[in-house]
Amino acid sequence: MKTIILLSFLSFSLHAKTLIPKSFTANFEESIVSVATGKEKKTFGKIAYKHPAHIRYEVTRPEESEASFVSDGKTSWYYRPPFVKGEKGEVTIQKAQNLPLAKFLDSLQSGIEKSKQYSANYDGKTLKLVFNKASEKETKIKEVILEAPKDAKSVSSLKEFEKMILVKSDGKRLTYKFSDFDESPDLKPSSFEFTIPANTKITKE
Repeated sequence: MKTIILLSFLSFSLHAKTLIPKSFTANFEESIVSVATGKEKKTFGKIAYKHPAHIRYEVTRPEESEASFVSDGKTSWYYRPPFVKGEKGEVTIQKAQNLPLAKFLDSLQSGIEKSKQYSANYDGKTLKLVFNKASEKETKIKEVILEAPKDAKSVSSLKEFEKMILVKSDGKRLTYKFSDFDESPDLKPSSFEFTIPANTKITKE
């Protein structure tokens, strides 16, 4: 679920009381460098969010797939399509309120200064969010680094940053770039519905 947790930082106002709007949509580019080969792998997709705990995350390239992750505020589905056509895909179902992602996204409504999950540190063009031990254990995120083309303290939203680097507890670094933000999208209940495809292995947690 490495690509799921990252999107928790989309389109927030750093100095306002609310870190993210009540709803938004955006496209993303994720890149990760393999420790073993040194090769960079890129993934492209889109996300939709609506408070509280409504999330839809889709991978669109390099492989088209059904929604990779959907939460309707009560139930969540994490879907992994089959590697080979004709084989079974997999979906994990759990309660939305048990998801670290849902908890974190919703907590951003109160602002980074009041966060109980991480501390915010500014250094020139960089803003670093350092997770405390309890939050790192829950989310598997060590820190998030946001890089801006100007003084980070003057930045008012994520779309002004050039990139975001997600550092996981295991040392993996994922870099994200966002585009096409919409802070007032027309999101309906159907936007967060998920239908399990045929020939799918189901796991409930």
